[in-house]
Amino acid sequence: MITDPVPRAAAKRADYDRSDALVAMPLPPAPTIRALGEAITAAMAAGEAAPVGETSAALLGTLAEFYKCPCHPCACWACGPTR
Repeated sequence: MITDPVPRAAAKRADYDRSDALVAMPLPPAPTIRALGEAITAAMAAGEAAPVGETSAALLGTLAEFYKCPCHPCACWACGPTR
């Protein structure tokens, strides 16, 4: 597995070591994530980019809230296969 390089700064190294020591990752409630995943699937089937972006942003927001981290913007440029 390829990971980020070990930081040299002590504070960043402590964060890295704490993260590296995790052996299990908590998961958000399955029904919530499943519903959001199904919403993304339905939005993709409709073939419109805006609903895919909105439902993807909702999933990212839910995950960011659960993991207590910043939520970054999400953009959907196309929906479905491109040439």
